[in-house]
Amino acid sequence: MKKKCVVCDKLFTKNPNVSKKQWEKSKYCSIQCCNSEKVGSKPPKTAFKKGDKPWNKGNHVKLNNALDKWREAGGGTGEKNPRWKGEKAKYSAIHMWVKHHKGKPEICFKCGKKHDGKKGSVHWANIDHKYKRNLDDYIALCPTCHKRHDLDNCLVKH
Repeated sequence: MKKKCVVCDKLFTKNPNVSKKQWEKSKYCSIQCCNSEKVGSKPPKTAFKKGDKPWNKGNHVKLNNALDKWREAGGGTGEKNPRWKGEKAKYSAIHMWVKHHKGKPEICFKCGKKHDGKKGSVHWANIDHKYKRNLDDYIALCPTCHKRHDLDNCLVKH
């Protein structure tokens, strides 16, 4: 199967990787011939013309400004957030809430161990294991003291 290139009038053959449907549509012998025909072509009628003003000039708001305004209005934090679950929140969400309000613990409440970042860590432990939104129900414990606390109070079987 041979065809004549529309641009350079060179004869070219069908590549075995090209389907019959695609071969019927092909007009050019190479990518260079295909690109050379596009060079002087007219832009579409809907193209942006010199001197035209964009539809949104002066009307758009930067995302950061919009976000700042939303935060200033008090939207999105705590109970004002439409996704707030209150007491129905899951374990990890409540722990993130506690960490947000109490900060990152540095010293264990029972043994006084300091968090050094490399070995172990001190984290917030729920005293009664009911996981309610009560900040007084959380204490900072190292992993060893946390495990001992849970076992002594029959809260969890490790």
